[in-house]
Amino acid sequence: MKIIIDNGHGDDTPGKRSPAWTDQDQLFEWEFNRDITEQMNIILKAENYDPEILVPETNDPPIRERVERANEIHRADDAIMISIHGNAAPNDDTRPNGIETFHYSQGGKIFANTVHEEVVTALGWKDRGVRKAYQRIKNKNNKKITIYKIAILKFTSMLTILTENGFYTNPEECKKMMNADVRSSIAMATVLGLKRYLFNQNL
Repeated sequence: MKIIIDNGHGDDTPGKRSPAWTDQDQLFEWEFNRDITEQMNIILKAENYDPEILVPETNDPPIRERVERANEIHRADDAIMISIHGNAAPNDDTRPNGIETFHYSQGGKIFANTVHEEVVTALGWKDRGVRKAYQRIKNKNNKKITIYKIAILKFTSMLTILTENGFYTNPEECKKMMNADVRSSIAMATVLGLKRYLFNQNL
């Protein structure tokens, strides 16, 4: 089975960065994401899995292109995908912190829970839970409609989850996210969760 690792965002993505803290250190989300995905790629290859980084270039292709790339890989070979991210609070609110993981389908919920448990256990950070990337609401005609969020989950044809590994808008957590050992722990825990899911599903 092909394991697609989506390294969410590139060096030209606007706004995906922490504030410049008092020591002028700053975390760009693309650096954080790509360090983790590259480490996951190395670990998985060493253990004879078949990973592929979705965006090997440094720029950020449009979401439609990323979705089509993933679906093309899946058409050629059965695949599963993890999209790796760091989180940000609206208006650079410094209070939110912790780990959350998103899914789109019921199968994705099982996958998300397995990976989420490993990352939360490895880091010991606040558990913000596993969440649906959609919500069902009633419109003005009192009919139930579904509002979909997170395009990489909605439009990809394979089982996909999206991880948010800490808030770079939280100064204390951002400093941890900038630590190479922390990023290695996230990579290893994510791979462990992925392997546990595949084993439990006999994949």
